[in-house]
Amino acid sequence: MSGRTFTAGSLHLGLDADERRRHADDILRLLAGRDQPWVVAGDFNEKADAPAWRTLAAGHEDVGAEHDQPTFPASAPRRRIDTVLIPRGWKVSVVSPSDIVGETDLIAATDHRPVVVDVVG
Repeated sequence: MSGRTFTAGSLHLGLDADERRRHADDILRLLAGRDQPWVVAGDFNEKADAPAWRTLAAGHEDVGAEHDQPTFPASAPRRRIDTVLIPRGWKVSVVSPSDIVGETDLIAATDHRPVVVDVVG
């Protein structure tokens, strides 16, 4: 990503669906005021086909969609509710969390499996 400027954000949407939709709209309003592309990562607390996720992903690529690996709960993942959204056309390499930290530490650190990507340009 040498020489490219972008805005990066991390989010944790709430458990209430109406609140998530409102917050997704708020986040997009904030990002729309930027003169540069954006990347957002976080806990969406819903599936990829749900309203807030779809709102935020419009015009962006969901890097976890191809592999659709569950991220929650960490100890026995059954649902993918976490992702990284990147501008369409950008390239990433998805990194396995187990390449970074051992299973015991991973489960002790959080209730979610992390989504780790390397943005390569």
